[in-house]
Amino acid sequence: MGKRAAFFVGMFFLCWLGTSKWVQGKEKEPLTLEIHYIRQEDDYEGWNLWLWQEGQEGLEGQEGQAYPFQVDEEGGYSEIALAGVDENTRIGILIRKGDWEEKDIAEDRFLDLSQAKDGHLSVWLWQGEEAVTYGEKGEAAHIFDACLESETEIFFRGLVPSGASFQVVDYHGNEYELEAQEVVWDDNLLSGKLTLKEAVPLPNTFYLVMEDVREVIRFGGIYDTRLFTDNFVYDGDDLGVVYEKDKSVFKLWAPMAESVTLLLYEEGDGDNLLRSEPLSYMEKGVFGVTLSGDYANQYYTYLVNVQGSEWEVVDPYAKSTGVNGERGMILATGAGMPEGFEEDTFIRNIKREDVILYEVSVRDYTSDADSGVYHKGKFLGLTEENTVNSAGDSTGLSYLASLGVTHVHFLPIQDFYGVDEKEPWESYNWGYNPVNYFVPEGSYATDPYHGEVRVQELRKMIQSLHGQGIGVIMDAVYNHTYYSADSNFNRIVPGYYHRIKEDGSFSNGSKCGNELATERAMVRKYVVDAVKYWMREYHVDGFRFDLMGLIDVETMQEIEKEVYRINPNPHAVLYGEGWDAGETIYEGNRMESFNAYLAPKIGTFNNVFRRAVQNYICGFLEEESTLLGVKFGFAGAGDYSDTTARMGIWTANPLQCINYASCHDGYTLWDLISLSCPEEELSLLKRRDRFGAACVLLCQGTPFLHSGEEFLRTKASPTNPDVIYGGSYIAGDGVNGLEWKNRTENKDVLEYYKGLIAFRKEHRGLRYVTQKQLNKNLVLIENLPENVLGYYAREPINLFTDRQICLLFNPTQEAVEFVPLSGTWEIYVDDQSAGTQCLAVAAEGETLCVESVSALAAVRTVVRTDRIAISIAAAFLTMAVVCIVIKMSRRKKHGWNESGSDNQ
Repeated sequence: MGKRAAFFVGMFFLCWLGTSKWVQGKEKEPLTLEIHYIRQEDDYEGWNLWLWQEGQEGLEGQEGQAYPFQVDEEGGYSEIALAGVDENTRIGILIRKGDWEEKDIAEDRFLDLSQAKDGHLSVWLWQGEEAVTYGEKGEAAHIFDACLESETEIFFRGLVPSGASFQVVDYHGNEYELEAQEVVWDDNLLSGKLTLKEAVPLPNTFYLVMEDVREVIRFGGIYDTRLFTDNFVYDGDDLGVVYEKDKSVFKLWAPMAESVTLLLYEEGDGDNLLRSEPLSYMEKGVFGVTLSGDYANQYYTYLVNVQGSEWEVVDPYAKSTGVNGERGMILATGAGMPEGFEEDTFIRNIKREDVILYEVSVRDYTSDADSGVYHKGKFLGLTEENTVNSAGDSTGLSYLASLGVTHVHFLPIQDFYGVDEKEPWESYNWGYNPVNYFVPEGSYATDPYHGEVRVQELRKMIQSLHGQGIGVIMDAVYNHTYYSADSNFNRIVPGYYHRIKEDGSFSNGSKCGNELATERAMVRKYVVDAVKYWMREYHVDGFRFDLMGLIDVETMQEIEKEVYRINPNPHAVLYGEGWDAGETIYEGNRMESFNAYLAPKIGTFNNVFRRAVQNYICGFLEEESTLLGVKFGFAGAGDYSDTTARMGIWTANPLQCINYASCHDGYTLWDLISLSCPEEELSLLKRRDRFGAACVLLCQGTPFLHSGEEFLRTKASPTNPDVIYGGSYIAGDGVNGLEWKNRTENKDVLEYYKGLIAFRKEHRGLRYVTQKQLNKNLVLIENLPENVLGYYAREPINLFTDRQICLLFNPTQEAVEFVPLSGTWEIYVDDQSAGTQCLAVAAEGETLCVESVSALAAVRTVVRTDRIAISIAAAFLTMAVVCIVIKMSRRKKHGWNESGSDNQ
């Protein structure tokens, strides 16, 4: 029996082995892929296919990935033979122009190879449409998009067989009678409008039915109707969670949802659901529930049923989260509150005109091994005092305090995508991928798992900076979200929070995939609520608005009003990028640089000055725009006689003009100079850097410095110094981190920057508050050598004495001599040194020598003899009047009449 069993087992093994070998040796059948692409204007030139197999760069067995289109009567087509694929193989497809000049749609699509018949798969794609259809062009109906534009109007597009009929039904099965339909046919492509006899009831979910195809009707223009705003715009201040010891109140604005359920978790990630509770519809689109008991430090999400889908989402108003922002946290009263923070407040002893901005990334600032900081790359790293590098020179917080800048502008510190908080040192990102807008970034916390830790450590960092007399500016990314269709916003209220094109795709003026529709009431409320929260709960002194040019003017004006209500003028600091990054569909007024005057307490980066200064200090002087752009910065981008005709007027006052030569987004100033002038000696390159600092810090407006710029920061690759990064947003710590050894090695340049900062603080003539002041006191010096720029700036000391500053800027390779106005001039800034100590004196009639590629600042004291004369005359006149009055009083007292006789 044992031998027989062994025989059968052996035979089975041999059979299995043979079968296995056959299966492994069987080749997959080749597949012919025929892709058709239809463009509305038949403009196929430059457009091509990009195919890839998931998990690989190219296609299996083939080298290339780009495939050109041929054109026939149907449109563009490409035939590709695929080897080694089966119905489970995932083939990705993108349609692009040229070498990634443009994409037809942003989303990746994957082909369903199971649709193939007899080794052949025919695929149809339409310009701007995400839908993929298979088989012959007119075989089946397909709805590309259907949109509810008003309470009675539905716009749609689709692939429709002739004779198709339409129905509109809702989530509950109710059908809505059509009053009219207007359609346009183009072969099998159909677009048009359906008009309903009666207004649809809201909230609800609606479907367009055509043949056997049923498509959700998305919400579009309906959001902008009076019906929606009257019934669903909520003005309460209690969205999110309101925590009390004995109860917690949850409220979510989800006006189109069918239902909302609260999910409570023990931790911020993992399988630890505690309970679920349905929310009830309350008013104005708000769902809510009150739970009795103490829910401090528990985690939660919402399950939202909307438009036929169910999504688990994070509360947009969550005040903290668990790791990677996947669940909101119920933050207990007093949680995350460091000792003494309640007594901390805004920086109030710095006038707005005295502000000097310094841009910092929390991570970059202390990540270097030589920073001397224990909590490298963390909020707490900027709380440590008396840190030094290996040479014993100050770093971190102590260095900041000694530099002289007034405000630190932090790159995004709110929760963002791009760094895994569980393993933060394994990835890198600047942070312009916003996810949870009320929540500090967890990768900057020592413990990202417990939501109160990030809150406490950020507050402690701000408290420490305030303790050094330094204000905190928060980089606010309110122009776009990291996620688009799958964002929490879009899953709660589909299509509301973002600007959506007519075809249902996302407007992409940010070049990050989408843009926020800040002009809508509840988006504006969200942004303003977030700004107020960061000020009240974290004592943030101001905001820098990323791509502010995408945000509507009314929203920015509302922010301006609310910020200065909390932190009254002139203490708060607001400014932003007055431009967009791409084409937007929004046609209203946006907060672009040329509209800065519409919000006079919000500044705008002067990118014209930036480009001009970079050319000016590197000696690229051929273009007239270079000198004009530098002058535009000195004019505060306002109404100044020498620039208005050519440059226009951006600002209502010079403080709105943020002048800079470099920032995080692009090459560092030192890298730009080195790349622009590669053959020059180190001494001349350093001279150019000092010259750039002088242009920024001796200019009107508000100066802005990129951290490390003052000690020649570079973003060169640590493994290949010849590779230098400009856009280094994911380039890692080796590229982005400040190298604190440079603070020692380039101490001469650092001292020059510090001297310029001190000189600026000493002289009010460098920081006029109003355009009227600037126009009255800033005088352009005429008849200087070509490309040399000069100004006289007057600053009153008292009624009888003024100081006058002579500012000269020489970008040429030759020294320039200039005879200033009469008087004795004391020089405080030259090509090598800067500060508040006099470097040299030019007596009456002597020249000021401005060395090549450098600036010079000299000061004279002017006695206002005209005012003295007027004052003396006024004194004599006053004495005469007093004498007359006394004499008349005496005559009246003794009763003398005009003739001198007694009246008795």
